[in-house]
This record gives sequence, structure tokens and C-alpha cells, in this order.
Amino acid sequence: MFGIWGHEQAAELTYYGLHAQQHRGQDGAGLVTNNGETLRIYKDHGLVNDVFKKVNFEKMSGLAAIGNIRNASQDDGSDQNVQPFLFKSQTDSLAVAHQGNVVNGHHIRGDLERKGAILQTTSDAETLAHLVKRNRAHMDSFQQGLIEALKSLTGAYGFLILTEHALYVASDPHGVYPLSIGRLKDAYVIASETCAFQMIGATYERDLIPGECLKIDKSGIRSTQFLPAQPRKLCAMEYIYYSRPDSDLNRENVHAARKRMGIELAKEAPIVA
Repeated sequence: MFGIWGHEQAAELTYYGLHAQQHRGQDGAGLVTNNGETLRIYKDHGLVNDVFKKVNFEKMSGLAAIGNIRNASQDDGSDQNVQPFLFKSQTDSLAVAHQGNVVNGHHIRGDLERKGAILQTTSDAETLAHLVKRNRAHMDSFQQGLIEALKSLTGAYGFLILTEHALYVASDPHGVYPLSIGRLKDAYVIASETCAFQMIGATYERDLIPGECLKIDKSGIRSTQFLPAQPRKLCAMEYIYYSRPDSDLNRENVHAARKRMGIELAKEAPIVA
């Protein structure tokens, strides 16, 4: 995932951020931009270069954007699951990108359907959007509705949520999936891997705290701990397989960590070679 707030080339930078993370999924890509009044979306199946080679980025103008790349092995493979998703209502719009797995998602979907919701995908991102919209009807702010929705989820997840007014970022209480915060001049940048910061010249600031929700808007960045942070349980596959060697996880270079694991493996399971 990749998100940016406060840069006039938000769409182009999101493209480069997704390109840097192409290894995380090859089955589809998309982005949603925000020009302060309207959210616009473009997404399709395929590699990042193929998806965006015909895009007129001038028509995707705006100071904020979120993007995602799809790994079809992590969903049911249906065509509708390419993210981000964009939802529009009579009052506002909402775009959501998601990584991870909400283990009580099936139960929540069933409850939503019994109350009249019609779901178009099997993605947890769509489930979150329905929960937020339902909560918003009786809460004072969008963020309150989002936080109550997040509290109802169980599992490993990271979310990027874009509205006309703000960018929200959230991580599960164990921080299973990595999300990092960076700066590019006055802009805030969010990425699943720090290699995306290197691609666009952004500076790494910190990792998202488990159970943290960020709100980024024209007033700056504000943090809410919506659930108590638990000991971080970063997915082991990030070190072994998913992450690019030049990314940092928990401020540790992935390539250096893999070398140390190899040394330890050779000690524990030596062979004559």
C-alpha cells in the first residue's frame, strides 16, 4: 500500500511508490486521488507499469492519493477485488485500501447483510466501508465512526482510508503488517515498505504503532491509540519472503536480517557442502 497527503504530484508519486513495491503483488493495481472536492479512481488487472501506462495523470490531479497492488493468492481471485475501492454517497466519498486478513470478517459480513447491506466483493476493505458508514449515522465525526468500526475487527490488517478532507491510516493491535510514515518536504507519506520512500526521495520518520490510527489533513498529523498496543508480532514472511532486501523492518535492514538468519541456520542445521 502507499498513501500521500500534501503534494501536488500525489498521483505520480503514488505510481512510483507502488512500482517500488511491485514484488508484493502482480495481479492488479490502482489508485484514488483527492483534489479537495472529488475522489477519482483508476485501477485494473496486471503489473503497475501495464495498469498505468495509459493514464493521463493530469486528469488525476490532487494533493492526496492512496494506492494498492493486488496479490490474488490473498483473496478469492475474483475480478472485483482489485483495490482501492471507492464508495460514493449523497453526502461524501470514501476510498479504502487494505492489506491483511480480518478473521471475523465472515461474521461481520453476515450481520451487515441481515441488516440490508449488499456487498459486491469478498474484501475486508468493503466490509470496513460499510461499518464506517453505518457508524457515521449516529456519531459526531468520521474518525469516531472509523475507530468504532476498527474496534469490531479481529485479525491482522492495515488500512488506508481517503476522504475529501483527510487521509486515515490504521494498524491492528499487534502490528502484523508493516506500515511506515515518511516525509517529502511538507507532504506526509505512508507505505508498506520503506523502499517506496527511497524511490521518491522521502525521509523515513517512524513505523505505525500497533493499534494506532492516524488522521492526516491540512492541519497536520494526529495520532489516536484506538486499541492498546500489544507486543509487535510482525509477520515472519516479511523477513523471509515479502519485503524487498533494501527495505527496513523495525529499523532493521531486511538483507542484513536475512544474512543473520542464514548464519544461525548454518549453526543449527550444518551440512557438508
